[in-house]
Parts: sequence; structure tokens; C-alpha cells
Amino acid sequence: MKRRNVWNKAKEAEGPSKIVVGAKYVLALLALVMLCVCAAAQDETADEWYKEGRDLDRNGSYEEAVKAYDKAIELEPDNATFYISKVTGLNMLAILTNSQSKFNKSLQAIDKALEIDPNNPRAWELKGNALSQMKRYNESLEAYESGIQNIGLYKGELNQTEELSGLWLGKGTVLCLWAGSTHDEGLYEDAIKAFNEAIELDPQQMRGRLVKANALLNLGRYNESLEIFDEAIEAASQDSEKAQIWFEKAHLFAEQGNYNETTEALEKVIELAPQDIDLWINGGVLLSAVLSRNDEALKYYESAIQIDPENKLAWINKANALVRLNRTAEATGAYQEALNITNKILADDPENPSLWAEKGLLLHNVGNSEEAVKAFANATRIDPGDEISWKMMGVLLASELHRYDEAAQAFDGALKANPEDGQVWSLKADALKALGKSAEAEAANARAKELGYQG
Repeated sequence: MKRRNVWNKAKEAEGPSKIVVGAKYVLALLALVMLCVCAAAQDETADEWYKEGRDLDRNGSYEEAVKAYDKAIELEPDNATFYISKVTGLNMLAILTNSQSKFNKSLQAIDKALEIDPNNPRAWELKGNALSQMKRYNESLEAYESGIQNIGLYKGELNQTEELSGLWLGKGTVLCLWAGSTHDEGLYEDAIKAFNEAIELDPQQMRGRLVKANALLNLGRYNESLEIFDEAIEAASQDSEKAQIWFEKAHLFAEQGNYNETTEALEKVIELAPQDIDLWINGGVLLSAVLSRNDEALKYYESAIQIDPENKLAWINKANALVRLNRTAEATGAYQEALNITNKILADDPENPSLWAEKGLLLHNVGNSEEAVKAFANATRIDPGDEISWKMMGVLLASELHRYDEAAQAFDGALKANPEDGQVWSLKADALKALGKSAEAEAANARAKELGYQG
């Protein structure tokens, strides 16, 4: 049976605007060691756990950061700041793993923060962001509106102008996402109004200008959009800032299918930031995932690998491009390189469920389904709420290994984490049918249809 490129779906399906860059694992490891040392102390205070969590967040060690915040919350359960900080790590984990259960946990933490401090604008902003990631756009807008309306009542310390600008920016971003899913041009118009509010409050707000440019583009106001990008490039003082704006401009050209303009903009990006690995990788994804120029994308990934041979994401994207070019043996070799790097990281961080899930995907892509199942099993052992790993384990057990009873159990694990996933109900139905359990299979299929799954 031909293997599906599961990793490609996980990493590139959403396009370059949602690229997730790999964590800085050496720093994360150092932070993890710090956490273990602190755990041995008997007199750890809530503030010390909170500061530990902040350090871990900054280093990309989100699992350990959440644990540190939980320690702080145990000691001071009525401190809204601890819940708000915990949400940052949970949101990143949810995005990295596409985990509905982690988004749900994030919302629970935000609601607890708002219960303690109902006017906290940062909590409303985080709630709006989490809901938008879950595609619950109407509720997300309500959260941003609550933050905007209540900010004057907040008694804590903050830069009110900057925070209010961020809330308007978040609202405009959600309106753009909603417009993209409904093709409602009126929502883009509303988004532009929200971005204008953000820019008026904070004229140095660069992000607001760039997302406004994209909204204008979606309304066909191409020249206005380009004008904003050019103004932003002119205003930027650092080469790194200019490079990022040029990349956004390249993204704009790519979405329009303008290959020559895209490559010219990317050349400018690299000229300004030749050692920025993330920009090399993201440039490759633009060429590969958006423009289907996989041969040229390979050069970008290989340049990133030359800068850092241990960059896992570069190897994975190189492998994905090779798959699209039907260079299967080379793709398998690139996935194996990524797997070797993952194994090194796991040796130092063996209880990280996200790493085990990544290892499972890579093992599948090199053709080792048996070991992939074991890796996903480790991910779910550490984090029973990881529905993606449960689902992947079930798919491999059913479609590759034909162990349908175990597959049904894995799908049960996924449904325990997220009972509203219609696809998993349908997959479970297939496994039950293969086991000859027709009545149970029909019931599972019926539930899938109730949830709107049409597969």
C-alpha cells in the first residue's frame, strides 16, 4: 500500500502564513534542567515557578512551561496572571499538534482567569485567539469586543494604548479569516476598519499595516496593497525587519500566482538576511506549497541545511518537496535525517509527547509503521489528551497493520479527547466493520453523519 505523506499535511497544509518554526532545543534542554533542579527545592514560591515558566516559554519548551505555571497556580490559585501565562504555552502546543483538547484546556484556563479578573484585556485577547484557531469566529469576535469595551475598567498595569491596538488588530485578523472561509467581501471591509483603528492607536504598528495590505489584496485593491508594503519597507530601520516585510510581499505575489515577482522579492529577502534559516525555509515553502516550484524550493531547504545541518524542519520540508518530485528514495533519506535529529533530542527529553508524535510521523514516512505505532503510543501515554496521536495510531493499525481491534481502541482514545470529531467516528466505524461488528459500525457512522462528516 502506498504510504501517505502525513507530515506534509501536518506541516504545510495551512500555507506559509502558518508556518511553525522548530523550537531551539538546546536552550529548551537547559531550561528543562533548570526546572528539574527547581523541582527538588522545598521552598519554591509561586512567583519563582511563574518566572521559571516564562523562561521556558521564551525557550520554546512549552510542555515544561505549562507544568511550571501549574505549580504556581497550586500555590496561588486566585492569581489570574498565572492562568493567562499558562494559556500561551497551551495555545502553542495546540497549534503545534493541532490538538482540539489542548485548545479546550486553553479556553478553560482563560475562563478561569476571566472569572478572577473579568476586565483583563490580555485574557480576552487570548480567548479571541484560541477561538479563532478553533474556527469559532463569531465567538472569537465577541471575545475581542469584550476586551475592547472593558479595557477602561481594567485596574492593572498595562500600556492601554498598545493593548487596545492589539485587540483591534486581533479583531481584524479574525474578520479576515472568517471572510476567507465565507468569501464575504463585507467582512474584509470590516477588517480594514479594525486595522485602521489599530494603526491610529499605534502608528508604529507594522503588523497592522501588513495585514491591512493583505485584506486590500483580497478585495482586488492590488495597488493600494503594494503601496502599503513599500511604505513599510521604507519605514523599517533594521535589515531583519525589511527582510520580513519583503517576505510578506513575496507571499502576496505567490498567492496571486506571480512567479517572477515572488522570486525577485525572495532574492531581496535573502540579500537582507542571508543567515536567517527561518526565511530560507519559509521561502522554500512559498515556492513549493504555493507555486509548486519544488526544484527551486529544494535549493532553499538545502541552503538552510548548510547553515544548520541539525535543523529538523529544513530536512522535513526538503523531503516533502522530493516526494512531490517523485524522488522517493531521496525523500526517504531526508526523512531519515530528520528522524535521526529527533532521536537525539528525545534522548535528552524523553517525556516530551510532541517529540514522540513527530517521531511517529517520521517513522511512518520512512516505512516503519510498527515502530511508528509505538512512538504514537508513547505520545499518548505521556499526554492522553493528544487526539492526533491516537488518530494516527488508529489509522496505521487499521490501514497498514490490519490490527482492527487495537485500531478501534486507538480511535476510542481520540474520541475521549475530542468526542466531536466526525472523521474519527467514521474511522472507528470502518475498524468495527472489519471486525464484523456491523451494528456498532452503523452506530458510529450515524454519529459521524450527525456531526456533519461527509467523508
